[in-house]
Amino acid sequence: MFQFTGLHWFSFLFFNHLIMSTRAHIAFYENPNQSLSEFTALLYRHSDGYPGTVDGSEYGVLPELVPFLKEFDQKRGLFDEEYAAARTLQYLTNLYDKDTVEMLQQFPNQPPYIGCLGYGICSSIHWDIVYFYAVYGTGQLRVYEYSPSDIDEPIDYQKDFQLIEEITI
Repeated sequence: MFQFTGLHWFSFLFFNHLIMSTRAHIAFYENPNQSLSEFTALLYRHSDGYPGTVDGSEYGVLPELVPFLKEFDQKRGLFDEEYAAARTLQYLTNLYDKDTVEMLQQFPNQPPYIGCLGYGICSSIHWDIVYFYAVYGTGQLRVYEYSPSDIDEPIDYQKDFQLIEEITI
């Protein structure tokens, strides 16, 4: 059995599986005509940022995010991107903390970083993300794969982001 220490242990150990840390952003916009650089709010997911499937047959962001966004849209409306982003962050961090508690029961010798890792709020797009989720106040969700052509150059929003899925909330 591997023993990981330091801040990134959760990115590697989860329910007896070795996994890679796949970083992602979840961005909120007023409408789909905005450039990806014009987000209202930008969230960061440190690990397990791959899409998965909406129906939950594959683990990832979509089976966690889409049901929450649908419920939020019905009760409040995604048109208020700031509230949508704040409540999404709360919902996802609550899930993350619950999973961390369960994982710590299986790996009791790991440091208890509950409430300290997993998600954040960003002011700019990180160079090391792999997936980018754009949530629109009009009820759409677009999933992009992000592959920067040169991390030392400014982001090319046309070239570096490839649309891989569109979902109606």
